[in-house]
Amino acid sequence: MATEADDERFMTVTNDDTSNFIEEMKNDNTKRKTKSDIKLLTEWLKENNELRAIEDISVPELNQYLARFYLSVRSRKNEEYEPDSLKSIQSSINRHLMEKSGINILKDKEFHHSREVLSAKRKHLKSQGLGNKKMKADPFSSSEIDMLFEQNLLGTGRFMQYYHVTVHVHKMIMISASKIYL
Repeated sequence: MATEADDERFMTVTNDDTSNFIEEMKNDNTKRKTKSDIKLLTEWLKENNELRAIEDISVPELNQYLARFYLSVRSRKNEEYEPDSLKSIQSSINRHLMEKSGINILKDKEFHHSREVLSAKRKHLKSQGLGNKKMKADPFSSSEIDMLFEQNLLGTGRFMQYYHVTVHVHKMIMISASKIYL
């Protein structure tokens, strides 16, 4: 990369050095994801008889292609993508286009239609119950907690007694609060 003399305050940096530095700092997973999503779009374009590179397609045409792509793309198992996965694909396409041609499909007004299609598609998928839901375990019931205490699986120390009482008090508060909102 750049050279640095012992007595110089500033390193000598070339334009290639700045470009190389940017490339080295990019996350490898992001690079792989972008490459994979661009391949997906390129395959879709080929199936639709478009052989030009993505960055060589005119903005109005690309906007229409993206709108159709967002509506039609499916996983390898022929299932709908999660709404956030579609947004991630859009971000990958944007990264590629920003790097290759300075086009920003997330902000440029010329891509309003494709953004609206994607937004509507995501809303539709969420209404069908798709979405990245956080998984959480069901809490233990009072009888399950009692059984664990009886079998000494939770312990009998002062902390565990405090925990046992706290859990019951918390449940009573939650039950009372739920009655208020009914």
